[in-house]
Amino acid sequence: ESSYSIQDKIQMIEDKLKFQKEIYFSEIFESPDPETYDIVYSFMALLEIVKLKKIKIKQHKMFGDIKIFLVE
Repeated sequence: ESSYSIQDKIQMIEDKLKFQKEIYFSEIFESPDPETYDIVYSFMALLEIVKLKKIKIKQHKMFGDIKIFLVE
């Protein structure tokens, strides 16, 4: 299990969005085959950032990749 927190994931997602205005959920992992806890922490971080109204998310089909947009 990893030693980082949801807050660390929030920071990492926000840092990525400083350079790209939109990214996909699959792009926020360091590994091409992330561990389950990494997916869960990342999704919880994503929901927290949405709650803070810093990003918007879209998913075009069930189980499809989630697109993350920076709110301007």
